[in-house]
Amino acid sequence: MNLDDRALAASQGIRSAVGTAALTSVAPSAAGSLWRNVGSFAAGFAAVAVLILAVVQFGLLPDPNEAVVSPDLPSITLPGIEDRTVLPPPPIQEEDEPTEEVVAPVDSEVPSQQTESEPTATTLDVDPPMLDVTAPVAGSHHQTATIRFEGTSEPGASVFAGRYAADVAENGDWAIVLVLSPGPNRAVFTATDEAGNVSTAEITVHLDEQPTTTTTKPPKDEPTTTTTKAVVEFSANQVYGSCALTPPYDVFWGTAQPGSVVSVSSEYGSGVVEVSGEGDWELKVFFETAPANTTFNVTVKSQASGGTKTFPFIYLPD
Repeated sequence: MNLDDRALAASQGIRSAVGTAALTSVAPSAAGSLWRNVGSFAAGFAAVAVLILAVVQFGLLPDPNEAVVSPDLPSITLPGIEDRTVLPPPPIQEEDEPTEEVVAPVDSEVPSQQTESEPTATTLDVDPPMLDVTAPVAGSHHQTATIRFEGTSEPGASVFAGRYAADVAENGDWAIVLVLSPGPNRAVFTATDEAGNVSTAEITVHLDEQPTTTTTKPPKDEPTTTTTKAVVEFSANQVYGSCALTPPYDVFWGTAQPGSVVSVSSEYGSGVVEVSGEGDWELKVFFETAPANTTFNVTVKSQASGGTKTFPFIYLPD
Protein backbone atom coordinates (compact mmCIF):
# COMPACT_ATOMS: atom_id res chain seq x y z
CA MET A 1 0.00 0.00 0.00
CA ASN A 2 1.46 3.35 -0.97
CA LEU A 3 1.33 6.65 0.90
CA ASP A 4 -1.86 7.88 -0.79
CA ASP A 5 -3.77 4.70 0.03
CA ARG A 6 -2.75 4.89 3.67
CA ALA A 7 -3.90 8.52 4.01
CA LEU A 8 -7.24 7.71 2.37
CA ALA A 9 -7.82 4.79 4.73
CA ALA A 10 -7.08 6.94 7.78
CA SER A 11 -9.46 9.69 6.62
CA GLN A 12 -12.31 7.25 6.02
CA GLY A 13 -11.81 5.75 9.48
CA ILE A 14 -12.05 9.16 11.18
CA ARG A 15 -15.23 10.09 9.32
CA SER A 16 -16.81 6.77 10.18
CA ALA A 17 -16.05 7.16 13.86
CA VAL A 18 -17.42 10.73 14.01
CA GLY A 19 -20.56 9.77 12.12
CA THR A 20 -21.35 6.91 14.48
CA ALA A 21 -20.97 9.17 17.48
CA ALA A 22 -23.39 11.75 16.04
CA LEU A 23 -26.06 9.12 15.32
CA THR A 24 -26.03 7.81 18.90
CA SER A 25 -26.24 11.30 20.50
CA VAL A 26 -29.96 12.04 19.66
CA ALA A 27 -32.16 12.12 22.90
CA PRO A 28 -35.52 13.59 24.02
CA SER A 29 -34.02 15.70 26.78
CA ALA A 30 -31.95 18.75 25.99
CA ALA A 31 -29.83 18.53 29.12
CA GLY A 32 -29.36 14.91 28.65
CA SER A 33 -28.64 15.52 25.01
CA LEU A 34 -25.86 17.93 25.80
CA TRP A 35 -24.04 15.51 28.01
CA ARG A 36 -24.64 12.72 25.61
CA ASN A 37 -23.19 14.89 22.85
CA VAL A 38 -20.16 15.66 24.94
CA GLY A 39 -19.72 11.97 25.64
CA SER A 40 -20.13 11.08 22.02
CA PHE A 41 -17.54 13.68 21.05
CA ALA A 42 -15.18 12.37 23.66
CA ALA A 43 -15.74 8.82 22.42
CA GLY A 44 -15.09 9.90 18.80
CA PHE A 45 -11.94 11.75 19.81
CA ALA A 46 -10.76 8.67 21.67
CA ALA A 47 -11.47 6.50 18.62
CA VAL A 48 -9.45 8.86 16.43
CA ALA A 49 -6.59 8.83 18.90
CA VAL A 50 -6.69 5.01 19.00
CA LEU A 51 -6.70 4.92 15.20
CA ILE A 52 -3.75 7.26 14.96
CA LEU A 53 -1.90 5.30 17.62
CA ALA A 54 -2.63 2.07 15.74
CA VAL A 55 -1.37 3.56 12.50
CA VAL A 56 1.81 4.72 14.13
CA GLN A 57 2.19 1.55 16.19
CA PHE A 58 1.76 -0.87 13.32
CA GLY A 59 3.81 1.15 10.89
CA LEU A 60 0.99 2.04 8.50
CA LEU A 61 2.56 5.45 7.85
CA PRO A 62 5.74 5.39 5.79
CA ASP A 63 9.05 6.34 7.24
CA PRO A 64 10.08 9.49 5.38
CA ASN A 65 13.71 8.33 5.60
CA GLU A 66 12.84 4.95 4.10
CA ALA A 67 13.18 5.05 0.34
CA VAL A 68 12.30 1.46 -0.55
CA VAL A 69 9.40 -0.70 0.84
CA SER A 70 10.52 -4.19 1.80
CA PRO A 71 8.85 -6.86 -0.37
CA ASP A 72 8.29 -9.04 2.73
CA LEU A 73 5.95 -6.42 4.46
CA PRO A 74 2.72 -8.17 5.62
CA SER A 75 -0.71 -6.84 4.64
CA ILE A 76 -2.81 -5.17 7.43
CA THR A 77 -6.62 -5.02 7.60
CA LEU A 78 -8.32 -2.22 9.61
CA PRO A 79 -12.05 -1.92 10.49
CA GLY A 80 -13.96 -0.19 7.73
CA ILE A 81 -10.95 -0.19 5.38
CA GLU A 82 -10.73 -2.42 2.37
CA ASP A 83 -8.07 -5.09 2.36
CA ARG A 84 -5.12 -3.70 0.50
CA THR A 85 -1.79 -5.36 0.02
CA VAL A 86 1.30 -3.27 0.16
CA LEU A 87 3.27 -4.03 -2.97
CA PRO A 88 6.90 -3.09 -3.55
CA PRO A 89 7.52 -0.48 -6.23
CA PRO A 90 8.67 -1.89 -9.54
CA PRO A 91 12.45 -2.11 -9.80
CA ILE A 92 14.09 0.79 -11.47
CA GLN A 93 15.52 -0.33 -14.75
CA GLU A 94 18.82 1.30 -15.29
CA GLU A 95 19.43 2.37 -18.77
CA ASP A 96 22.32 0.63 -20.36
CA GLU A 97 25.24 2.90 -20.46
CA PRO A 98 26.59 3.30 -23.95
CA THR A 99 29.42 0.97 -24.48
CA GLU A 100 32.54 2.75 -25.45
CA GLU A 101 34.07 1.09 -28.42
CA VAL A 102 37.71 0.51 -27.82
CA VAL A 103 39.69 0.98 -30.93
CA ALA A 104 43.19 -0.40 -30.99
CA PRO A 105 45.69 2.35 -31.58
CA VAL A 106 47.05 2.42 -35.05
CA ASP A 107 50.77 2.08 -35.20
CA SER A 108 51.96 5.25 -36.78
CA GLU A 109 55.15 3.59 -37.89
CA VAL A 110 54.82 2.00 -41.29
CA PRO A 111 56.81 -1.24 -41.46
CA SER A 112 59.69 -0.90 -43.74
CA GLN A 113 59.32 -2.78 -46.97
CA GLN A 114 61.75 -5.60 -47.35
CA THR A 115 63.62 -5.16 -50.52
CA GLU A 116 65.08 -8.10 -52.28
CA SER A 117 68.81 -8.33 -51.87
CA GLU A 118 70.56 -7.31 -55.00
CA PRO A 119 72.94 -9.88 -56.42
CA THR A 120 76.52 -9.26 -55.56
CA ALA A 121 78.53 -8.28 -58.57
CA THR A 122 81.22 -10.80 -59.40
CA THR A 123 84.60 -9.34 -60.17
CA LEU A 124 85.93 -10.87 -63.35
CA ASP A 125 89.61 -11.67 -63.65
CA VAL A 126 90.79 -9.75 -66.71
CA ASP A 127 94.41 -9.27 -65.73
CA PRO A 128 96.94 -11.37 -67.65
CA PRO A 129 99.13 -13.58 -65.50
CA MET A 130 102.64 -12.46 -64.61
CA LEU A 131 105.33 -14.24 -66.64
CA ASP A 132 109.12 -13.92 -66.27
CA VAL A 133 112.01 -15.94 -67.65
CA THR A 134 114.77 -16.09 -65.03
CA ALA A 135 117.19 -18.55 -66.71
CA PRO A 136 119.18 -18.66 -68.84
CA VAL A 137 120.39 -15.10 -69.20
CA ALA A 138 119.08 -13.33 -72.28
CA GLY A 139 121.72 -13.20 -75.02
CA SER A 140 123.87 -15.91 -73.42
CA HIS A 141 125.93 -18.36 -75.53
CA HIS A 142 125.85 -22.09 -74.97
CA GLN A 143 127.92 -25.03 -76.16
CA THR A 144 125.18 -27.58 -75.43
CA ALA A 145 121.98 -27.62 -77.46
CA THR A 146 119.70 -28.81 -74.65
CA ILE A 147 118.86 -25.85 -72.40
CA ARG A 148 116.59 -25.74 -69.36
CA PHE A 149 114.50 -22.55 -69.31
CA GLU A 150 113.16 -21.50 -65.93
CA GLY A 151 110.92 -18.69 -64.70
CA THR A 152 108.03 -17.57 -62.54
CA SER A 153 104.32 -17.05 -63.21
CA GLU A 154 100.95 -16.93 -61.50
CA PRO A 155 100.28 -20.05 -59.37
CA GLY A 156 97.72 -22.26 -61.06
CA ALA A 157 98.57 -21.03 -64.56
CA SER A 158 100.12 -23.10 -67.36
CA VAL A 159 103.21 -22.12 -69.35
CA PHE A 160 103.74 -23.24 -72.94
CA ALA A 161 106.65 -23.12 -75.35
CA GLY A 162 105.31 -24.36 -78.65
CA ARG A 163 104.17 -27.96 -78.12
CA TYR A 164 105.88 -28.21 -74.73
CA ALA A 165 104.00 -27.35 -71.54
CA ALA A 166 104.88 -26.85 -67.90
CA ASP A 167 102.69 -26.63 -64.82
CA VAL A 168 103.32 -23.72 -62.48
CA ALA A 169 104.11 -24.81 -58.92
CA GLU A 170 102.48 -23.31 -55.84
CA ASN A 171 105.41 -20.93 -55.40
CA GLY A 172 105.09 -19.77 -59.04
CA ASP A 173 108.15 -21.61 -60.44
CA TRP A 174 108.11 -23.38 -63.81
CA ALA A 175 110.68 -25.02 -66.13
CA ILE A 176 110.75 -26.24 -69.74
CA VAL A 177 113.64 -27.98 -71.52
CA LEU A 178 114.23 -26.97 -75.16
CA VAL A 179 116.77 -28.04 -77.76
CA LEU A 180 118.58 -25.17 -79.49
CA SER A 181 119.69 -24.93 -83.06
CA PRO A 182 123.10 -23.50 -83.95
CA GLY A 183 123.11 -19.73 -83.88
CA PRO A 184 120.58 -17.43 -82.20
CA ASN A 185 117.41 -19.01 -80.84
CA ARG A 186 114.33 -16.99 -79.97
CA ALA A 187 112.25 -18.83 -77.37
CA VAL A 188 108.67 -17.58 -76.87
CA PHE A 189 106.72 -18.58 -73.75
CA THR A 190 102.97 -18.19 -73.17
CA ALA A 191 101.21 -18.24 -69.78
CA THR A 192 97.47 -18.90 -69.48
CA ASP A 193 95.65 -18.50 -66.13
CA GLU A 194 92.45 -20.19 -64.98
CA ALA A 195 90.32 -17.28 -66.29
CA GLY A 196 91.79 -17.64 -69.77
CA ASN A 197 93.96 -14.53 -69.64
CA VAL A 198 97.17 -14.83 -71.64
CA SER A 199 100.58 -13.19 -71.40
CA THR A 200 103.80 -13.82 -73.30
CA ALA A 201 107.53 -13.47 -72.69
CA GLU A 202 110.48 -14.17 -74.93
CA ILE A 203 114.22 -14.59 -74.67
CA THR A 204 117.01 -15.04 -77.21
CA VAL A 205 119.99 -17.31 -76.54
CA HIS A 206 122.77 -18.59 -78.80
CA LEU A 207 124.11 -22.02 -79.53
CA ASP A 208 127.67 -21.71 -80.68
CA GLU A 209 128.56 -23.77 -83.72
CA GLN A 210 131.05 -26.53 -83.10
CA PRO A 211 134.17 -26.49 -85.29
CA THR A 212 133.92 -29.04 -88.07
CA THR A 213 136.82 -31.33 -88.99
CA THR A 214 137.37 -31.85 -92.71
CA THR A 215 139.25 -34.83 -94.01
CA THR A 216 141.35 -34.34 -97.11
CA LYS A 217 142.36 -37.29 -99.12
CA PRO A 218 146.13 -37.53 -98.98
CA PRO A 219 148.10 -37.86 -102.17
CA LYS A 220 149.36 -41.19 -103.19
CA ASP A 221 152.22 -42.66 -101.35
CA GLU A 222 151.55 -40.28 -98.46
CA PRO A 223 150.53 -41.63 -95.13
CA THR A 224 146.77 -41.65 -94.55
CA THR A 225 145.48 -39.27 -91.90
CA THR A 226 142.49 -40.63 -90.00
CA THR A 227 140.02 -38.36 -88.26
CA THR A 228 138.34 -39.69 -85.14
CA LYS A 229 134.81 -38.64 -84.37
CA ALA A 230 134.34 -36.77 -81.10
CA VAL A 231 132.88 -38.85 -78.33
CA VAL A 232 129.93 -37.33 -76.41
CA GLU A 233 129.45 -38.62 -72.93
CA PHE A 234 126.07 -39.93 -71.88
CA SER A 235 123.98 -37.77 -69.52
CA ALA A 236 120.32 -37.82 -68.50
CA ASN A 237 118.05 -35.36 -66.66
CA GLN A 238 114.46 -35.32 -65.44
CA VAL A 239 112.18 -32.21 -65.67
CA TYR A 240 109.31 -32.78 -63.19
CA GLY A 241 109.46 -35.95 -61.09
CA SER A 242 105.68 -35.78 -60.51
CA CYS A 243 102.52 -34.89 -62.41
CA ALA A 244 98.86 -34.13 -61.57
CA LEU A 245 97.51 -34.37 -65.13
CA THR A 246 95.77 -37.40 -66.61
CA PRO A 247 97.52 -39.27 -68.10
CA PRO A 248 100.66 -38.31 -66.16
CA TYR A 249 103.91 -37.67 -68.00
CA ASP A 250 107.48 -36.50 -67.54
CA VAL A 251 110.22 -35.09 -69.80
CA PHE A 252 113.77 -36.49 -69.89
CA TRP A 253 116.75 -34.95 -71.68
CA GLY A 254 120.50 -35.16 -71.91
CA THR A 255 123.46 -35.95 -74.15
CA ALA A 256 124.79 -39.09 -75.85
CA GLN A 257 126.79 -40.24 -78.85
CA PRO A 258 125.36 -38.52 -81.96
CA GLY A 259 123.15 -40.86 -83.98
CA SER A 260 122.78 -43.34 -81.14
CA VAL A 261 119.54 -44.31 -79.38
CA VAL A 262 118.47 -43.51 -75.84
CA SER A 263 115.62 -45.46 -74.20
CA VAL A 264 113.40 -44.53 -71.26
CA SER A 265 111.56 -47.40 -69.58
CA SER A 266 109.34 -48.18 -66.57
CA GLU A 267 106.63 -50.69 -65.76
CA TYR A 268 103.92 -48.06 -66.52
CA GLY A 269 105.34 -46.38 -69.66
CA SER A 270 108.41 -46.16 -71.93
CA GLY A 271 109.88 -44.65 -75.10
CA VAL A 272 113.01 -44.26 -77.28
CA VAL A 273 114.66 -41.32 -79.00
CA GLU A 274 117.52 -40.88 -81.49
CA VAL A 275 120.35 -38.60 -80.44
CA SER A 276 120.82 -35.55 -82.69
CA GLY A 277 123.97 -34.87 -84.66
CA GLU A 278 125.06 -32.49 -81.93
CA GLY A 279 124.74 -35.21 -79.33
CA ASP A 280 121.52 -33.92 -77.66
CA TRP A 281 118.32 -35.82 -76.99
CA GLU A 282 114.92 -35.15 -75.38
CA LEU A 283 111.94 -37.44 -74.80
CA LYS A 284 108.45 -36.97 -73.31
CA VAL A 285 107.11 -40.19 -71.80
CA PHE A 286 103.49 -40.84 -70.72
CA PHE A 287 102.71 -43.24 -67.85
CA GLU A 288 99.09 -44.05 -68.69
CA THR A 289 98.73 -47.01 -66.28
CA ALA A 290 100.59 -45.45 -63.36
CA PRO A 291 98.82 -45.86 -59.98
CA ALA A 292 97.98 -42.72 -58.04
CA ASN A 293 100.16 -41.63 -55.13
CA THR A 294 102.69 -44.43 -55.71
CA THR A 295 106.35 -43.72 -56.48
CA PHE A 296 108.06 -45.89 -59.09
CA ASN A 297 111.42 -45.81 -60.94
CA VAL A 298 112.13 -44.72 -64.50
CA THR A 299 115.39 -45.90 -66.12
CA VAL A 300 117.20 -44.00 -68.90
CA LYS A 301 119.77 -46.01 -70.91
CA SER A 302 122.24 -45.11 -73.69
CA GLN A 303 122.48 -47.85 -76.34
CA ALA A 304 125.88 -46.56 -77.45
CA SER A 305 127.72 -46.49 -74.14
CA GLY A 306 125.45 -48.71 -72.09
CA GLY A 307 125.22 -46.10 -69.37
CA THR A 308 122.04 -45.89 -67.32
CA LYS A 309 120.44 -43.49 -64.89
CA THR A 310 117.34 -43.99 -62.71
CA PHE A 311 114.77 -41.36 -61.63
CA PRO A 312 111.77 -41.58 -59.26
CA PHE A 313 108.30 -40.51 -60.44
CA ILE A 314 104.90 -40.18 -58.72
CA TYR A 315 101.40 -39.56 -60.07
CA LEU A 316 99.50 -37.05 -57.87
CA PRO A 317 95.99 -36.52 -59.29
CA ASP A 318 93.96 -33.52 -58.10
